[in-house]
Amino acid sequence: MTENNQKKSNSIHTNNTDKDTIKHESIQTRINCDFFVRIVLAGLEIIKLLRVQDSLLHEPFGIGAGGDCSSGADLLAEAVFRKFLLPKYNLDSEESGILESDIKSSYTIVLDPLDGSSNFQSNIPYYGASLALCDESGKVCEACVINYVSREISYINDSLLTTTNIPCVFTLDSVGLYIPFTLLESSPKYFTSNSGLPYQPIDFSQLFNSRTCGDFAANPHIAIKLICDTIVETKKYLPEFNDEFMYKLFQHKVIERKFEPNYSASSLKCGIFEKASHFPEWVTILLQYKLKFRSLGATALSLGFSFRYLFVLLPTSVRKYDGMAGFYLAQNQYIKGNVGKYLQAIPSMKRNINDKEHIIISVNPQIVDILCQITSRHQKE
Repeated sequence: MTENNQKKSNSIHTNNTDKDTIKHESIQTRINCDFFVRIVLAGLEIIKLLRVQDSLLHEPFGIGAGGDCSSGADLLAEAVFRKFLLPKYNLDSEESGILESDIKSSYTIVLDPLDGSSNFQSNIPYYGASLALCDESGKVCEACVINYVSREISYINDSLLTTTNIPCVFTLDSVGLYIPFTLLESSPKYFTSNSGLPYQPIDFSQLFNSRTCGDFAANPHIAIKLICDTIVETKKYLPEFNDEFMYKLFQHKVIERKFEPNYSASSLKCGIFEKASHFPEWVTILLQYKLKFRSLGATALSLGFSFRYLFVLLPTSVRKYDGMAGFYLAQNQYIKGNVGKYLQAIPSMKRNINDKEHIIISVNPQIVDILCQITSRHQKE
């Protein structure tokens, strides 16, 4: 390569980097740092929590507010979110229902702390969390979906929607929180030190080691309550979540922006068809049309990252714990089906409401039309 060409190549690289930096800085200024940092740190703690090898995570603990059985993992993940979110926001959680904030708040977060619980219980690596921040009127003003396995967050808010059609994706890395990974004498033994950040993550292996004797070990209901209460109590050690703290998280690479490729309709090869096994007629027709799909089992994750897929086909209505965040994140795609109950919460959502039970989402309107024809002709009785 000649010297001139080398300079030209370096110049192009520099310009692209500068553009990315400008975009990145612009994104940061449009993020609600309080909500965003709280969910980032909660997500990282839950990722560590779900790696603990303890039978308590798989114990059933009755029916939650959303109508499904709550496992230990569900309740523990919820406890982490309670720790980070209740000091500032009300919660409407799939596990415990309405939980009031420690302060009088006009904002409520609709939460599914463990979307894809059955996947987690079955060691299928596709599960996460769904959070939608709603104002006093019930309108969603920002939302995110966290993939606990890929360590990605799909995030958008009203301000960012003026600059981008798809959610912003961030990757999470806890290494920046746990260096040099030694115990602090001045803090509870289940805290670990970190690389100078004013925040101390829980060391869950230490916390779970304390349940080795007496009623705490013998009775899982006592154990889950005590551990959940202990997690929530650590909120008193939380720092102030401001712009400076968020900047440090980016600086330590705890959070990094992931620049998504410019997906075109022709580049997307596979869709998601949830609960496909219940609709064999649709499966047959989709295969005849050579429309590839997977059935992944975590609705909020599928909605929150739907811009990566050829389509998302949901054969039944979606509960608010998944739909509030999921449809807010997917609102700039073509959506057709039973989404009427979300219009007040997400009035800007692109949609074509009909009386069918199913919902279709795609970046490609032609795919939506094809799927509508298929599902209309073969509507499950």
